[in-house]
Amino acid sequence: MKKTVIALLVSFIGAYSFAGTDIDFDQAVDTAKIIQDADNSVIADLSGTKPRYTGRTWYTRDCARFDFGPETPSDSDTAWLDSQEWIEECDIVQVPVYNNTGHIVGYHPETRCRQRQGYMHYNRSVRLSIGRRTLLPWEKETFDVCLEGSWMNLQPLSNAYEYSIAETGGYNTQYTLTPVRKIPASPDPAGIACSREYIQTLVFRQMGRVLSGRKNGYPR
Repeated sequence: MKKTVIALLVSFIGAYSFAGTDIDFDQAVDTAKIIQDADNSVIADLSGTKPRYTGRTWYTRDCARFDFGPETPSDSDTAWLDSQEWIEECDIVQVPVYNNTGHIVGYHPETRCRQRQGYMHYNRSVRLSIGRRTLLPWEKETFDVCLEGSWMNLQPLSNAYEYSIAETGGYNTQYTLTPVRKIPASPDPAGIACSREYIQTLVFRQMGRVLSGRKNGYPR
């Protein structure tokens, strides 16, 4: 038992000396203070913050929508798109753990992150040019162009034709869409309704003429 106490005392004295405090053995040694100071020194070493690291990097997404109809010019207006880099940085912080008496008994790691703008920022213009084609009165074509980082993409949302797409211009991008073939589409429901009413009107008029002729003694 004595050997164990002596060994513990020596280890605490070593930690106490390592913490930068000199011990004067010519005076009375306060072993309780040595143990407390050594314990605090160990806890302080554990409470430091580990080097920061990058959690993730991403870019904002910016989109422009282009609509075309039978009366719309085949060359669109120019739209400007922006995309900003964002960085998430994280620290692993040692958070104190307290006992029932309010004293620190240790630490546990906790990751804390924050977001900031990065150095990369992209700004590009875009316009669409569609080759000659014919749209029916009820047909409408819609395209989205999106910029995310340095990557730009054209996405057809609704189109009456299949197109071959050529991209030119770099930072001032132009998409040239050349019609390849017509995509079969359903007729306009409103147009069908009008045609039905028109046909019914013609039939009723013709029946009226027939009945009127019979009434006036015309040949059947």
